[in-house]
Amino acid sequence: MNAMKKLRSRSFASLRKRIEGVRIESIFFKQLASYLLLLFLLTLLFTLLLFPVGREHLEAEIGRKLQDIARISARNMPPERLALIREGGETTRMVMRLEQKLAEIQEATGVTNIFVFRPDMRALLDLDPAVPIGERYRSLPLSTEELSQLAAGEGVNTHAFENEAGQLVMEAFAPIREGRRLVAIVGIKGGAGELEIIEEMHERFDRLTFLALLFVSLVAFLLARSITAPLRRIAQMAQAVGKGDYSVRVAVRSRDEIGLLADTIHQMAEQIERREQALRQITAAVAHEIRNPLNSIKLLVSLLEEELEEAGVTDTGETIETLHYEIGKLNRFLTEFLTFARPVSLEKKPIHPRELVSAIEGLLQLEGRARRIEVTSDVAPDLPEVFVDRHRIEQVLLNLAINAVMSSSAGGEVHLGAHPGPDGKGVVFFVEDRGPGIPKEVFPNLFTPFFTTRKEGTGLGLANARKIVQEHGGEIRAENRPGGGARFEFFLPTPTTT
Repeated sequence: MNAMKKLRSRSFASLRKRIEGVRIESIFFKQLASYLLLLFLLTLLFTLLLFPVGREHLEAEIGRKLQDIARISARNMPPERLALIREGGETTRMVMRLEQKLAEIQEATGVTNIFVFRPDMRALLDLDPAVPIGERYRSLPLSTEELSQLAAGEGVNTHAFENEAGQLVMEAFAPIREGRRLVAIVGIKGGAGELEIIEEMHERFDRLTFLALLFVSLVAFLLARSITAPLRRIAQMAQAVGKGDYSVRVAVRSRDEIGLLADTIHQMAEQIERREQALRQITAAVAHEIRNPLNSIKLLVSLLEEELEEAGVTDTGETIETLHYEIGKLNRFLTEFLTFARPVSLEKKPIHPRELVSAIEGLLQLEGRARRIEVTSDVAPDLPEVFVDRHRIEQVLLNLAINAVMSSSAGGEVHLGAHPGPDGKGVVFFVEDRGPGIPKEVFPNLFTPFFTTRKEGTGLGLANARKIVQEHGGEIRAENRPGGGARFEFFLPTPTTT
């Protein structure tokens, strides 16, 4: 039965660690986040990389096109004729012929406007009739560096900008030189409708991304839930089986790894249930077969003792006493073994911690006086009631208290009591002594079944204590006191902390 318990606890402890150790919610949100992160990265790629790069290349292409138009226009503007243009000469034949050439270029290329101006920014020719000859252009976006480039014979263009009508436009400029001298500059203003298409595509993409985000969120939610919901049910089943309830089943219809996991757990639960039933029957049968002859031996020893007394034999008292002791020891072992091997059946009722401590203190006083050991108790005020099986918890407290008495020497003290649990939740019961304490090498096996450091010990007292405490949803631990001696304590939840 002990092997069966170990098999069950190891199997399902490891399973719970794999399933519950990774929080179910974290699996859900990690999956959801992975889908959303993928969509976010794609959006980032288009928004911060592809769209800007595409817009930059398109803008450069429009700029080169406008520069080409500006150069063509510059070739049709003889420097010697431009030098003859004077203010107020808009209606002269020469000016009208030059503007006619610019108009033909405008019509052929579809640009918005073509104009020619001197390096001092004063107009020479402008297809816009509102700009007279000699008027100074005050808003031309030409920097000193760009003017130097034009003087060196290079063309330049601006970035796209919005005009008064809210349309995207660009301007390009080409030099008109006579030898190495900059005579005039041709300006071209053209629409950048292609860029508006890019901007519109960008806006549409943003809207589609938002809709896709909603759709992917829904799909990711459903996909993640389809994985985490069965895992949650499997984890609940693992908890139930770990507590000895083998009737729980998980309805998982999927045929993937999760379905395989559920089927494996079902088979494991059935196998463990069959083996535990068989071992339980064997344990009961063995205990029965041992206890019956043991009771017969005890009766025969008692009869033998009476017959020896009647026969006047007096030198066998020590032998008879040893037989009684060993029979009693074996009986105690059988009782503790059955307690350890059988499932704990709890009859829980509310009880105040003071009643439990007082009952054990009363039972311990007689043993304490016989060994000249002082037994004291201390229960914190205003403790809540605990919902426990009184007989089982008293068994735990009594076992710990007797161990403390047996570890103490004459003149020692055993102190037991109860105080609030961590953060004021639950109740902690404790037993402490002033004995030699617990050796370091003993700690790892302290609650291991059949491990004992005493001749008369069975090695099941502390194992049973831990089992009973854990069945109540609590924990038990031991430590050495700084001033000497050992301290055992166990935590029990109250109805408000479970």
